[in-house]
Amino acid sequence: MANSYSRIQVLEKGYALSWTGNPRSLFLLFIFTTLNTICRTVIVGCFVYFTNPDGHFQVWRAISLYYGHVLIMLFFNIIFNRCPPSFLGRYIISLLLNSMSS
Repeated sequence: MANSYSRIQVLEKGYALSWTGNPRSLFLLFIFTTLNTICRTVIVGCFVYFTNPDGHFQVWRAISLYYGHVLIMLFFNIIFNRCPPSFLGRYIISLLLNSMSS
């Protein structure tokens, strides 16, 4: 997912973050996105694990937390996006990836 998000950022920045133009910034963006996703996953996992009184990991709670957060972020990304909403593939994919990685 970090690779897809990095590619969308490269396209949106007009290839300013391309591998041939500036490999260091693209590498840092990729590492930042990957580590950010791992950190958030660990935090949510700890929350789900420690909120259960028996100390068991509840899968349905974790799935509902994740996709509930995605729906909330999707709503805010549609409202506060600079581009007007459209049914173009590029717009929908960037909206979904942005919501899933936020």
